[in-house]
Amino acid sequence: MNDSKENARELSDLLKGFPCHVNIIPINMVQERKFTKPSRENILKFKEILESNGINATIRKEKGADIDGACGQLRYKIMHKKREIKSNGEHN
Repeated sequence: MNDSKENARELSDLLKGFPCHVNIIPINMVQERKFTKPSRENILKFKEILESNGINATIRKEKGADIDGACGQLRYKIMHKKREIKSNGEHN
């Protein structure tokens, strides 16, 4: 959604001159969302464009996605389970 080369150039223009650091966080796949994770190549190119424009950037390490425990994924599972419990009339 916002990981294109053009997006990286726009962000660079917006941040130019500000003392900042950009954390690049690839999206985690979540069942209820239709967003897809960009390729490693696209992520690296995005970072490269930022850095070539003087913007410090880090690609955030991904952890837990393989067990649906990453940011957003675990929340989906918990929320889905709560909806199931409510619709079955069970209470905690």
